[in-house]
Amino acid sequence: MIQPFQALVTCPAGFEFECVRELERILSEKDEFVEVEPTYFKGVLVVRSDLDPEEIVRTVAEADTDWVARIAPIHRTVRADLRSIVRTATALAERRIPEDATFAVRCRRRGDPPFSSKDVEVEVGDAVRKATGASVDLENPDYLVWVEVLQDTVGIAVTTPDMIVSKEVKRVRKWAPGRRPINRSQLKMRELLKKHPYLAREGVDVIDLGAAPGGWTHELAPRVAPGRVYAVDPGDLHPRVLKEHDNVVHIRKKAEDLEESDIPGTVGLVTSDLNRVHTEAAKVTLDVADKFLEPGGFVVQTVKLAVDPETGEYAAPDVETAVTETELEYERRGYEVVAVEDLKSNTPNERTLVARKI
Repeated sequence: MIQPFQALVTCPAGFEFECVRELERILSEKDEFVEVEPTYFKGVLVVRSDLDPEEIVRTVAEADTDWVARIAPIHRTVRADLRSIVRTATALAERRIPEDATFAVRCRRRGDPPFSSKDVEVEVGDAVRKATGASVDLENPDYLVWVEVLQDTVGIAVTTPDMIVSKEVKRVRKWAPGRRPINRSQLKMRELLKKHPYLAREGVDVIDLGAAPGGWTHELAPRVAPGRVYAVDPGDLHPRVLKEHDNVVHIRKKAEDLEESDIPGTVGLVTSDLNRVHTEAAKVTLDVADKFLEPGGFVVQTVKLAVDPETGEYAAPDVETAVTETELEYERRGYEVVAVEDLKSNTPNERTLVARKI
């Protein structure tokens, strides 16, 4: 099933995290549940929101931004099938382009779908012209049929040229050698350990739940060496993680399937960045901590206000409620909640909880 999105944003490659934070800060003032996500393609983000696509663009265009290079509205999201693209673009154009107007089709193609950008522009242009009676003007059109292809997913908009907004990228910097993060999550752990350095002590063994692609593991491994980090996730770790750290053990299992035979003895820290509803994440994390964490050891869990897949709605009214419910579960299970951090690297719908096993 394709997840629709309402805007597509580009930013400098390598700065996706900064752009996500910037957009969420700007747009959450109008939609507290806005979601901005990086895609598989470097420098390309999608925005999911209840806001009108044009309102998203206007809001970002009027804001002072550092990382946004371009933003475009998206009215429909379809699979990367040329026939579906033509049909959807034509239906949108019939509602939005007057007969006496001019238009042009612009296609940005990423990945390797079974058609070219020219195929899209020619076939969509011909279909829109016949359906609307509007004429093509490639130089100065009144409307744009904007098509963004992201391998298997295609975003389509029919809009005026001023709604495709390019902005100046004000801040461009490079990561110092060896400091470029594996993913955004690594920055959460880096920031947390600055505030709570006692969590990752030399010689401490760690279980990292939901580890892939390995951001937390990559940050923890050099700090606890010669202690081991048991990275628990059926998914692959980034090649850098295993290449650079000989104290990482990848256990290809789901967190709830972890057995005593997988871990030799107890550990001093359990970390969990599981992408699940907060109550389920807490249960799974605490089940592992009950089994493997030594008394006085610590647990770190990202509490996420996530959508319950059974209802299609958020599992709590807001992130503060999710945190409260998670804290109560930790206390019920015999853990002391040491801190709840709103890290700069967290999304607006995340908090990071630190607890100690009593």
